[in-house]
Amino acid sequence: KAPLRANELYWTGRALDHYERGRWRQTPDRIKLIEQLPTRWINVPSFQVDQKRLTLQHLYLDSRGHDTLFRLGQAVAVSLPMSASAIPLRITREGGLLYDWPGDLHYAVLSTTNQPFLSEQATTPRVSLLSDNDRQRYLQIPSVLVAPLRKYALRIVGEEKDSLKVASILESHLQRTFTYRLTQSQELAESAIDPILYFLRQSKAGHCEYFSSALTLLLRAMDI
Repeated sequence: KAPLRANELYWTGRALDHYERGRWRQTPDRIKLIEQLPTRWINVPSFQVDQKRLTLQHLYLDSRGHDTLFRLGQAVAVSLPMSASAIPLRITREGGLLYDWPGDLHYAVLSTTNQPFLSEQATTPRVSLLSDNDRQRYLQIPSVLVAPLRKYALRIVGEEKDSLKVASILESHLQRTFTYRLTQSQELAESAIDPILYFLRQSKAGHCEYFSSALTLLLRAMDI
């Protein structure tokens, strides 16, 4: 089998979608509970599988302090330690895997990895319309941030309307004019301003969560 391409090497955990003053959380969602089976392997339902493109991963996590299992691509089956207490596997609507296991954990995941958001061979992205519920969920932004973030984004992108080009321009802007830094200043801790606004307007420096949050919120303010 050929090695995985760069756009397939993306391990994911849990999708956080709701932002409020510097913190992201996951909107409560329908979660399926699947009991462990004597075979150890648990099938993940409701996802299409290409048998020719399955990838087996073995993952080792130390004591985590959280219940998220990481996986490559879309998991179609999971192998967990046998437990006398029969801890159920929880699966979110997006395919996230949640499992309460004390201490270190070794597990295996069988995934299909040929379904990236935008294939390297694709000439145009696949576009699908969001339901009203999904639109509210994935474009959520505090009302007080809409105007200042939209004004900031428009100053950068000008008259550009194409969503992918807008995203690319804003991404390049953050890459070119902002600096990576692990800490924020004491001024932010004492300020009433939203941390992302502070990042964009004043510090122009921060760690990866500031960059990703800023880009996400700027796009949401542009209704993308």
